[in-house]
Amino acid sequence: MAGWAALGGVAWLVVWLGARPAPAPAPGEMRIQPETVLQIALAPMPEIIAAPEPEPVPESEPVPEPEVVPEPEPAAAVLPEPDPVPEPPPPPMEEAAPTVAAQPTVDQEGEGGAEEAIRAEWLGELRRRVEDGKYYPRVARHYRETGKVLLRVTISPAAEIRAVQVLENTGSPKLAEGALGILRSAAERPLGTNALPASIEVDVPITYRLEDH
Repeated sequence: MAGWAALGGVAWLVVWLGARPAPAPAPGEMRIQPETVLQIALAPMPEIIAAPEPEPVPESEPVPEPEVVPEPEPAAAVLPEPDPVPEPPPPPMEEAAPTVAAQPTVDQEGEGGAEEAIRAEWLGELRRRVEDGKYYPRVARHYRETGKVLLRVTISPAAEIRAVQVLENTGSPKLAEGALGILRSAAERPLGTNALPASIEVDVPITYRLEDH
């Protein structure tokens, strides 16, 4: 009993010491609180599963090759000779129709139609270049100037723009200068590859207008 009493006293002492509160800080002593650390548990890593090794295939006993039996040669079939087919009588000779010499085709359009097609090609190319190169002069746009400029363009037989003349201008001189600049850009190269026997003149109207917003 005395021994158990002694052990009981030790156990009580341990419990009392474990439950003892932390001593109060001495006067003038600063108590430092333990730093809080955020612990993040990693997600479980996926397992790496190795594929099982294939079981070794037991060696099989060699299978004896079957004996090759030669195939019997087929007997040659003797066919009876066919009866000769009589040749049909030749058709009666027809009289050959007289050959007619092919007449040379006459161009329906003629030279006038070809020239008209060339002129249409040039004018279409000129219209496309004017549409692609049109611009509004900056000064005229600033002062909201509007008007119509009528230009006469002379095209040489080699499809080159040779001269441009202002026939009419209902706006300011700036608009006429802008229209002449458009035609100068269009005259950088010929309008086509075909040629005409003479020069042609065409009137090109260019209208400047501001849209009201």
